[in-house]
Amino acid sequence: AKEATEDPELNIKTQTAEKTDALKGIKEEIKVANSRIDKAESRIEEEHIEEATMELQKRFKTRLVDQKGRSRRENVRIHGLKEGAEDGASLMTEFIEKLLREKLELPPSFPFQIERAHRALPPRPSPESPPRSIVIKFMSLRGKDPQVFHEAYKRSKCR
Repeated sequence: AKEATEDPELNIKTQTAEKTDALKGIKEEIKVANSRIDKAESRIEEEHIEEATMELQKRFKTRLVDQKGRSRRENVRIHGLKEGAEDGASLMTEFIEKLLREKLELPPSFPFQIERAHRALPPRPSPESPPRSIVIKFMSLRGKDPQVFHEAYKRSKCR
C-alpha cells in the first residue's frame, strides 16, 4: 500500500538515476575493454613488425653470406712465399703473374686477369716468423682456371 502512495515522479527519477548509474558503469567497462583491445592490437602489430624485420634480417644475412662467398671464389691465397720476394717488382700483380707463369710453366698468352694482389693485412712479421700469405683477386672466375690451380696444388709442398 505504501508503494502505491509514493510519488510516481520520484519513483521515475530514482529508476532513471539507477539506470544512468548502470549505464555509466557499462560505459566505463567498455572504455576499459577498448583500452585493453587497443593495447593488445598494438602488441600484435609490434610482434608482426618484429617478425617481418627478423625475416628481412635473415634474408639480408643470407644474401650477404652469398655475396661474400661469390666474392671470395675469385680469390686465391698463396702461402709460404718469402717476405720481401716481391720488393723488386713495381706492381704486386705483375710479380704474381710472372711468378705463376714461371712456376706453373704457362705460356705468355695465358690470360690471368688479375684485378689486384697484396699480402695479408697484418704488419710485416719478424724474419723468423712465417710469412704472410698473398691474396690474389681475379677479375672473374674465368681468370682462375681450375686446371691451372689444380696443377699448382699438385706441385706445392703442402699436399
